[in-house]
This record gives sequence, structure tokens and C-alpha cells, in this order.
Amino acid sequence: MDYQESGIRSRCRRIGSELWAFRQTFFIICTPLLLLPLPLAIPTQPAYCGYILLLMAIWWVSEALPISVTSLVPLFGLPLLGVVPAGQVCLNYMKNANVLFLGGITVAIAIERWNLHKRIAFRILLVSGSKPIWLMLGFMLVTWFLSMWISNTATTAMMIPVIQAVLDQLDPANTPDFQDVPETPQDGAVLILEPTSPTLNEEKSLLGTTTESDIDDISFSNNKRKSALDYKDLEASMNNEALNDNNTYDLPYETEEATKGDRAEFEVGVPEEKCLTQEEKDFINITKGMNICVCFAANIGGVATLTGTAPNLVLQEYVTGLYKAHDKDDPISFTGWMAFGLPFASIAIVLCWIWLQLFFFGIKQSVFGFCFRKKGVQMNDSRKEEAVKSVLRKEYEKLGPMSFAEWVVLTNFLILAALWLTRDPRFVPGWGTLFKKGFVTDSTVSILICVLLFICPSRRPTFFCCRRYGDTSPSGPVEPLLDWETVWHKFPWGVLILVGGGFALADGAKVSGLSAWISNLLVELGSLPPWLMVMVLSFAVSMMTQVTSNTAITTLMLPILADLAAKVGLHPLYIMIPATVAASCAFMLPVATPPNAIVYAYGKITVMDMIKAGSMTTIIGVLVITLSICTFGRAIFQTDVLPWPITTHINTTYDQPWLNSTV
Repeated sequence: MDYQESGIRSRCRRIGSELWAFRQTFFIICTPLLLLPLPLAIPTQPAYCGYILLLMAIWWVSEALPISVTSLVPLFGLPLLGVVPAGQVCLNYMKNANVLFLGGITVAIAIERWNLHKRIAFRILLVSGSKPIWLMLGFMLVTWFLSMWISNTATTAMMIPVIQAVLDQLDPANTPDFQDVPETPQDGAVLILEPTSPTLNEEKSLLGTTTESDIDDISFSNNKRKSALDYKDLEASMNNEALNDNNTYDLPYETEEATKGDRAEFEVGVPEEKCLTQEEKDFINITKGMNICVCFAANIGGVATLTGTAPNLVLQEYVTGLYKAHDKDDPISFTGWMAFGLPFASIAIVLCWIWLQLFFFGIKQSVFGFCFRKKGVQMNDSRKEEAVKSVLRKEYEKLGPMSFAEWVVLTNFLILAALWLTRDPRFVPGWGTLFKKGFVTDSTVSILICVLLFICPSRRPTFFCCRRYGDTSPSGPVEPLLDWETVWHKFPWGVLILVGGGFALADGAKVSGLSAWISNLLVELGSLPPWLMVMVLSFAVSMMTQVTSNTAITTLMLPILADLAAKVGLHPLYIMIPATVAASCAFMLPVATPPNAIVYAYGKITVMDMIKAGSMTTIIGVLVITLSICTFGRAIFQTDVLPWPITTHINTTYDQPWLNSTV
């Protein structure tokens, strides 16, 4: 009898294994069939659009198809169902926001190619200090700042090997003689940061689809463990991110084995931990904290600038169309968004740093623990701190003096940032007023600098007066800072399709009336105080973005929230901006963003570690979002005054300034 039951269980396991292996195929085939009763039973425009929306949402969440491929569904789905003409749908795939992203990411590729981001990172780390709490702050600030301008994924992938080298010097098991630190520590880690090669033959690619730009091959080795990660980021986040966020990572076999081994060593609660000393337990917590802080900082930093992450661009494009329909000027410029996003990101990164200290280090070892410390007692002795400084100093020195290419890239980047900030600074007329109204946007500037990068030489030309004195090398053309082959391989083309698909779906929801129907279901939220309504919506969006693309969530929610704002008598930006920022608060799961997945893949943290640390970080993000939009956000975007007359669908007893306007 037991033998028969065992055989049945074995067969069931085999059947389950077979079904699980084809789960994506089942999602692809069964989802459209199971949803088919909706358009058949309710033959209306909202139902037809709802069918496409649900189909894409399920495929996005399940990743049955790559996110970018799913984003192509509106191109045939909306015209076939008679919701939106094909020509109108196609226009959504190359809007102003897509062009702005194209130019911004191309500049970021130039920065990565010539290692300017590494120079900035090591320089800041050398100044931040070598104690764990200040090292964590240094890593977070570097990642936070770089993520404003380049891919979140590229920034995270660059920082993780640096963290591993620093942690190796803090490891209690490593006790080299720091009085005379050798050029290559015999008992420590050897950090290999391969510079971005001008030749594509040396580039590695990340398998799978993500949402940020391509990542260089990174390898980190020591005498105990060896692991290598090969990445190719097909989307950007842009996660996001823009990429943020087809969060599928196929790791090589060697990486998977190394990850398993490392994860077992660092997982809290394993039996071996009972034999660890307190110093070793502290080091495990330091390791987890240092790794997690980087991906959290990348997600927060992307919010600060308009081009930092895809949801910001989605918001700008939708708001531009919304205001244009009412003959109003676009309220969101690069400067205007940075005036809101930078203070938010600054507050969030400081609070996140404080929380991660308390969670992983404990209050006694945190920045607040000075009252608990005895004189002469430190978390790490001066020898280990000196070793950390030595590692960072050596890596910075490996970069050598700034090259001609780095200076030219830096100059172009500074010009781009200056033009973005001064086009329409709001408080004074910008240079944009020199041209016809509405003709020049931020995307115009980004493409101009993008083209210049294909023209500017990567080294000093050997041409007449440009030639150095005594230079006898033959004259000839000089390789430009960027070539098309490099951009073609490293650019996250999938994000253009992802964002375009979101715009097409949002357009279909608006034209069909689906967004108005959904907003009617949410109109009861208008009975809540506005600040509480913002908090509830922000928390809901932050939970949804843990399991699917933040870009997709943003494009789905913005039309609904715009209609909801009109129905409850609120300024549309008052609830649309918080929802957009909340889409970047993806801290709880490895699949939430590519930076989270990269950190998890190194095997130093568990899913539960990320959930525990990320839950509070998400709450912090939602609270800071609510505080920001209710304080300086109101002044920046003038949310106290409705932008145009609207008719509310509810009565409220709350005395709010924005309801004193003409309604």
C-alpha cells in the first residue's frame, strides 16, 4: 500500500514538474481564452479596452512574454477591436518622452564607456571615511547621485564588486599585516574592475531582459570564493528602468552554484551560525547592509531627475497632453521636476541610511550609538580601516589621470545639464523663450548633445594647430567618443517599446472611456482627507510595483488618477505625482527592479532580508512622498489652485484651499 502511494506521489510530482516547466506557455495560451467572455458578453468600447489591459497586465506580471514584447500588443489589439485606429496607436511609440530618454541614455553610455562614473564613485568613497556607517553612507551617496544621470542597473553592477573588495578587508577571517600593505593583498580580495572597452568584442551581456542599459562584465575573486555575473540589460529604468523592469535574470551555471554557496554562508538562522563569534555575526550583518543599501539608493536616486527613471518621463508626457487639451502650458520641466524630486530623494536617502543602520548594525553601532560606546572601543580597528582606504585608493589610482575623452564627455554632460536646468527655470525666463513657444523641449537638447558625442574626438586630434609640440604621429581621423555599434549593443531599446506600449494603452483607456469607468469605482476615496488619499494611493502603487514593471504600473494608473482627480475636485498633479514617485519605491523583492536582482544574485542576502529591510523603507518612502506633495510640492506645482474649471462628483466637508477655486 505504501509502495502504491509512493508511486502515485512520484507520478504527481512528475506531472507537476512537467506542467510547471510549461507554465509560461499556459499563460500565453490560456489568458486570452479565459478573458474572452469579457468582450463577448459586454460588447462595448470600455470592455474591449479592458480585455487588452487585463491581458497585458497578466502577461506583464507573469512574464509569460518579455515585457517589451507584451508592450507590442496594443499595436494590433486596439485596432482589431475597434478602439483606436492603427495610425494613432503607432504615434504613441515615439513621443517626446521617448526621444528625451533616447538622448539621455546615449549620454549615459558615453559616461560609462570612458569610465567617468567610476572616477566619480571612487573619489567620493575616498572622502566618505572607512567606518562601516560612513562607508554605507558613501556607497549610498555615490549610487544615489550616479542613478540620477545613468542607468540604475549599470550603477548597481559597478558598485557591487567595490563593496565586495571593501568587505573582504573588514572580514574577521582576514588578518593581513597592514603595516605594509602589498600591491596585491595575498590574503585579501583582488578586485578586478574591467574598464568599459571601446571594442565590443570584450563586452559581456546580461542574459534575460531588464530595464536599464548594458552592464560591463564584472568579476570578483578571492582565495575562498569565486563568482562571476554576466549581465545584459535590454531595458534601462530605466528599473526600473525604465527600465526597470522585466526582472528576469538567467545566471550561468557557475554563478548559480556560487550564489547557492554564498547564500548558505550568509543566511541568518542556519545551524552553523550558532558557532559564530559575535564579531563574525556583526560582519554578516554589515555584509547584508552594504549590499542592500546600494540597490535601495539606486531606486531612490532615479526619482531626483526627470530622466532618472521611466515613470518620470511617462508622467511628463501624459501631463503634457492633458494640459495641452485644455490649452495650458506644460507644468513639468526638467528644472521643475528636479526642484521637487531632489529634495524628496535627499530626505528619503538620509532616512533610508538611518533605518538600514539601525536594522543591520543595531543602535549601538549606528550613528546614534555614540552614547553606548566606551572610549577606545570601535566597530573596526584602525588597521582594517586603513586597509579599506588602501583598496579604494589603489582602485582610484588604476584609473590614472583624466583622459582627453573623459574631459570631453564631462564637458558635454555639464552643458547638457545646464541647458536642461535653464530652458524653463520658472522663476525667471529661460533660454527657451528665444524660440517659438512649444517648439523646443528638453528632448531637443538631449539629442543635440547626443549627436555631438558622435562627432567629438576621443583623443587630441593630430591636425595642424591641434597637434602637440613634438608629436610626429601621422595625421588621420580620430575615433569619436561614441560609435553606432557601441550604442546599438548597449542601448536599452526595449524601454522605448515598453514606454510606447504604455502610452498606447493609456490612450486606448482614455478614448474608450475605461479610465473614466475605473475612476468612478474609486470616487469614494474623495471622502478621505486629501493627504490621506495621497497616502493610500501611494501605498497601493508601491505594493503593485513590487511584482511588475514600474513603468507599466505608471502608464496604467495615470489616466485613472487624472479622471479621479477631476471627479473629487483635486488638482491632477496632487495625486498623479505621488503615484509616479511611489512606482519607484520597489524595495521588497528581488524581482521588483534590476538593481534588487543584481544584489540578490551575489548571494549575500536572502529574500527575507530584503522583505524585512524593504518593508520599512517602502513605508518611509510613502510617508516622505505624502509630506513632499503636501509641503514644497504644493508651492512648486501650485496644487492649491485648479488648473481649469471642473465639476466634482462628490461633496466634501474638508476646507481645502484648492476647493475654493472655481469648480
